[in-house]
Amino acid sequence: MTRTNPHAVVPPLRWRSALLICLCAGGVACATRADKLELEQRLAALEARSSGDLQVQSVQIVDKKGKVHGSFGVRAEDGTPQLLLQDTDGRNRVLLRLHPDGTPILVMWGKEGRGTSYLSVPGEGPPQLMFFDKDGGQPVKLP
Repeated sequence: MTRTNPHAVVPPLRWRSALLICLCAGGVACATRADKLELEQRLAALEARSSGDLQVQSVQIVDKKGKVHGSFGVRAEDGTPQLLLQDTDGRNRVLLRLHPDGTPILVMWGKEGRGTSYLSVPGEGPPQLMFFDKDGGQPVKLP
C-alpha cells in the first residue's frame, strides 16, 4: 500500500497553471512544445492524485487510546467488503459483509458472543433470518 504525506501541501490549480505559464513564457522549463505537454500532463496527474479520494484495503476503527473497536475492509480470503464492529472488551458484535455471490449478510452477537442473529438476502429465494440461543442452538429460522 502506498502512503502519501497527509501534510503535504498541493498548490491550488490556479497557482500551478500560473507556474506553468511563467515557466513556459520564460523558456526555463518549456524549450519545446513537447516539454510543455509533458509538464501539463504531470500537473494533471498531480491534480488527479489530490482529488481527496483515499484508497485503502482496510481501515481500523480505534478509540483515543488506540484500542481497536472495528474495521472496514476487503476480506483477504475472497476479496469481498466487510464492516466489523466490536464492543469495549474487543468482542465481535456486528458484522456486515457481502458473500462472494453478492448476497448481503448481517450477523449480530449478543453479550459475550452468545445469542446470535443472522440475516441474509440472497439474489434467488426469500431472505433468511436465523436466531441462535446462548448455547449456539438454532431455535428459530425464517422462512
